[in-house]
Amino acid sequence: MRTGHGYSALRKSRSAAEGYTYLVTTRAVGQRSLTAPPEVPDIICQNLLWLQDHHRIALHVFVLMPDHLHIVISPEHGETLARIMHTIKSYSAQRVNAALDVSGPLWQDGYHERGVRGQRVMRAMVEYVEGNPVRAGLVNCPGQWPYSSANDDYADLMDEW
Repeated sequence: MRTGHGYSALRKSRSAAEGYTYLVTTRAVGQRSLTAPPEVPDIICQNLLWLQDHHRIALHVFVLMPDHLHIVISPEHGETLARIMHTIKSYSAQRVNAALDVSGPLWQDGYHERGVRGQRVMRAMVEYVEGNPVRAGLVNCPGQWPYSSANDDYADLMDEW
């Protein structure tokens, strides 16, 4: 097999120009839960807010599900999507493992992203992301899910789109 070709090579060279918006999905490893015990989602959600507060991303919408995370973000100030995702995954994994006194990966390698272009597409992405807990049968309406931008605890903290 030749190195530098294929899917992994594409992932290595990712970059995102400032002002672009992406729907990004990343998954937990194996049986690791992203929503239990309570320290886990708190760490992950606070990590997203930290990146936003430090102007590394505009955080438009998110939902943390038991086995995956959806975020709609715009990298800021020259940040790349790859660097943002590395920060989210490495920081949260280190903090979660320390809090639970465990070791090993929290996140699967890689992530999936889709560019969001235009208000109509953005509206559809918001509905898709925030509707995840309802479609999964976890709650009856999006605002009931505690780890989502639809929840009152986070709704006013999101950046405009």
